[in-house]
Amino acid sequence: MLNNTPICTHCDSSNNVKKYGLARSGLQRYRCGHCNKTFQAKYIYPAYEENMAKQVQNLLSKGKTKIQICGILKLRHSVVDRYL
Repeated sequence: MLNNTPICTHCDSSNNVKKYGLARSGLQRYRCGHCNKTFQAKYIYPAYEENMAKQVQNLLSKGKTKIQICGILKLRHSVVDRYL
């Protein structure tokens, strides 16, 4: 049997991660038994995905403006400002 339990995004623990209901979007939520925090394996809005800060910094280093970054990554201006 395959174990499809995700790794905790807060403490990187893979054991003691259990299903913890559904989010409003209908996606599965998980709770880590090690750090007692909840998370989702994937999100509808891309601002919460892993490595988003790196993607913003990478585009900025290539000379893109904030407005162009918002268009490319489909983020709000306030989210891009938070990563900068």
